[in-house]
Amino acid sequence: MNLASAAKASGNGDLLWPKGCVNVEDIPWELSVAIQHAYRVLNWQENLTEEEMPPVYMWPFEEALELHFERVDRARKDKYGSGSGDEDDGGTPMMSNELAEKVRG
Repeated sequence: MNLASAAKASGNGDLLWPKGCVNVEDIPWELSVAIQHAYRVLNWQENLTEEEMPPVYMWPFEEALELHFERVDRARKDKYGSGSGDEDDGGTPMMSNELAEKVRG
């Protein structure tokens, strides 16, 4: 993961390619899948809280990940609301002021 992290940070993914590979078409398919997966895990580590991070045993199982992230999504909605921006969701309604009225015409 450290090497994938360094490659991602430098923007130079070909650091992960075997010698002799000059473009993405030269790398083995299995390696491209592994690199994609490593970048995906790095993205989780950068953007999820510790509680939202899927357990390591779950990483290779797409169906388990889908269920996990559905639970994460529900927990976020319960904690923060739906984020729809509607006034009837209990949030603060939009206010009007003189400047806004002048701009609207």
